Amino acid sequence: MSDTEEMFLRLSQVLDIIPLSRSCWWKGCKEGKYPTPLKIGARTTVWRAFEIQELVARLSGGKGENGESRK
Repeated sequence: MSDTEEMFLRLSQVLDIIPLSRSCWWKGCKEGKYPTPLKIGARTTVWRAFEIQELVARLSGGKGENGESRK
């Protein structure tokens, strides 16, 4: 397996990293605050691991939703 191969996270894995309720996470996805989910089966939804890592970096970097620094 190469390092460039894409990894995916299920919702439970995402919520282990980003402590939100399921409903809050889905609302944020719908509003465009959080990465877009990928439907890979009839009952299977995943997110790209690198997009979740980027979200965590953005949220922990002290930037607001508009990219402005928090005071």
